[in-house]
Amino acid sequence: MTDVARYCDPEEVTDLTREMVRVQTVNPPGNEATLARVLRAWAGARGLTATLHPLAPERANLLVRLPGVGGAPPLLYNGHLDTVGLGEQPWRTDPFGAAVEGDRLYGRGATDMKGGLAAMLAAAAALRRAGARLRGDLLVACTAGEEVDSVGAKALAAAGSLSPSALLISEPTDLAIAVAEKGALWLEVTTAGRMAHGSAPHEGLNAILPMARLVGALETLPLPAGEHPLLGRTTLNVATIRGGVKTNVVPDRCILTLDIQTVPGQDHGAATEAVRALLTEALRA
Repeated sequence: MTDVARYCDPEEVTDLTREMVRVQTVNPPGNEATLARVLRAWAGARGLTATLHPLAPERANLLVRLPGVGGAPPLLYNGHLDTVGLGEQPWRTDPFGAAVEGDRLYGRGATDMKGGLAAMLAAAAALRRAGARLRGDLLVACTAGEEVDSVGAKALAAAGSLSPSALLISEPTDLAIAVAEKGALWLEVTTAGRMAHGSAPHEGLNAILPMARLVGALETLPLPAGEHPLLGRTTLNVATIRGGVKTNVVPDRCILTLDIQTVPGQDHGAATEAVRALLTEALRA
């Protein structure tokens, strides 16, 4: 068996991560195609086959392949190209500068998950340098859109041509091996009102007030009390709220988003109806 570890280069992972962080892929809008093209060139220079799969203008997946000798289905590595936004608080370092201080690399996406994706690509390159003879292909799927709608992963699954024997995703876990993941139930709640001047609120209908009551009532949302052995408890996050157009105007619209992370066995439909019931009560109050 080839000693692949001798062909692994930690600096290659760091350098590639820094190169990836410097390409902005905040989603929305994503613009992952630019980074996909960078990685296609990187992989090609190391003897790997890399194919770009356009999804929309400036949106794309990249599929990198190390061919096997045959006789087994492929092993699939998967990671996403996009990142979340920068937040409201200022950064101490340039979020796209990929600064290295000691043994830490700083930048948007360094952990989630450009570092992990760089490690998987570097592993494929190390196997290629080592001349490893894998029975099945090693595929590295670099996908778009995970932070919003998983458009890239959905396109990859819809193609139906991969049929891997196993799937490895290098999301950050403090290097622990995780074998399960929570489900994601994202809900958007909208309340409507009637606009009026702020000096005469009685002539309008404030859309924010029932939403405020709903936010308070969400603490009573009936979530499963038990703890899953691998995933822990179901969680609820009141993620965003927006409403109103001006301080002296009664708001006629308010929008709330919720992120409910569910465990196996929980019914998303039932959770949705529970939120709907709380909203009905908030509107009656």
